[in-house]
Amino acid sequence: IEMGSPDANGRLAGTVVFFTHRRKLDSLLPTLRERYPADTPVAIVGDASYPAEKVVWGTLGSILDVLGEEELPHLYLFYVGDSLAEGACCR
Repeated sequence: IEMGSPDANGRLAGTVVFFTHRRKLDSLLPTLRERYPADTPVAIVGDASYPAEKVVWGTLGSILDVLGEEELPHLYLFYVGDSLAEGACCR
């Protein structure tokens, strides 16, 4: 995955979205942490566009702690990028 070049502060422009499942999250996070700072905002969206839709907010450094033992749907969207920062988008 080519994710571009970081700016002087180590930030990458844009937002990346993955369509994946929980098993992949553990293998995806180390790769993302090599390219993004730990405080990069992330969002996990399960059951998107259904009445049971749920969004879990965190950062690359905190998302596993935020999730804890919570069960995610088999398939979900995983968003990564500064555009998710508080005030940068609507929640």
